[in-house]
Amino acid sequence: MRRTLLLTVLSLGLASAGAAQSGLPLSATATLRDPAGTVLGNASFVQQGEGVRVSVQVRGLTPG
Repeated sequence: MRRTLLLTVLSLGLASAGAAQSGLPLSATATLRDPAGTVLGNASFVQQGEGVRVSVQVRGLTPG
């Protein structure tokens, strides 16, 4: 969990550096994995005005 969060923060930082120069909205993506490392899905983050749109796609989760 910490590694995923760290990678997400680093991705956002890199995206902001590149987007600031190009005038494009900031964006980042993260791969969601279980503790064994199996990919369960992904999340994307896109700047929209003063906020951020977060889209998450996951599969294989148990209810609850």
